Amino acid sequence: MFRLLIDLGPFKIYSYGFMQFIAFLAAILLANKRAKKYSLDPNTVYDLAFWTLIGGIAGGRIWYVIEHLSYFKDNLLEILQVWHGGMVIYGGLLLGFLCGLIFIKKKGLSFLKVADVVSPSITLGIFIGRIGCFLNGCCYGIESDRLGIVFHDYSNCSMIPDAPVGVKVIPTQIIMSLSALLLTFFLLIADKKKKVAGETFSWLLVFYGVHRFSIDFLRHYEGSALVFRYLSLSQVFSAVLVVIGVFLLLYLRSKKVKS
Repeated sequence: MFRLLIDLGPFKIYSYGFMQFIAFLAAILLANKRAKKYSLDPNTVYDLAFWTLIGGIAGGRIWYVIEHLSYFKDNLLEILQVWHGGMVIYGGLLLGFLCGLIFIKKKGLSFLKVADVVSPSITLGIFIGRIGCFLNGCCYGIESDRLGIVFHDYSNCSMIPDAPVGVKVIPTQIIMSLSALLLTFFLLIADKKKKVAGETFSWLLVFYGVHRFSIDFLRHYEGSALVFRYLSLSQVFSAVLVVIGVFLLLYLRSKKVKS
């Protein structure tokens, strides 16, 4: 693990927080560049990014705390220490989506247009952000002698490591990162060939849902974090996203909503 990038006494920069910042910055820059194609004001993109960021951080942390309630009920102050890592992407996407939706409605913008603009930015941010998970040692996979890598404790960091030290585990963070990068390229290509507004967003829901549902079989989860005995809460949500994405795509094509 490489959790601490800079340690100057009271001034510390953690790899997880730093990579999330880079992910957010890259996502904004891509969305800003794509906004010109859709005749969106760049300032609107920045304002939307701000509100989705607030919602994303809050939602991601809330979901993570719920999944690890047995730990946080005795460590309440750590709930606010998001720079140490510990967020669930679906919680961030859900609350960030709601905050963004409210902003879009107040501005009188087309939801489908904005959703198509930001879809590749979401997966680009995930691509970079998952590298932060790898450096932080969170979101790791199940034990494996063949595909596993070994995390080592970073002695200058006082935080308890998330991944087990000295044990081979599947680097699901890297798998998710590379998968998100491929999905980003796919969405950029699909956006150029789309026939209706909202199609790019629909593909995001479908393929990200498949992406997360599949990879989560390799993720390590405590028994209490599983539902229906074998599935994680994220997998259940992934399945819902796939269904919504398919129906949305079919509906938009049937209505021939102009892009």
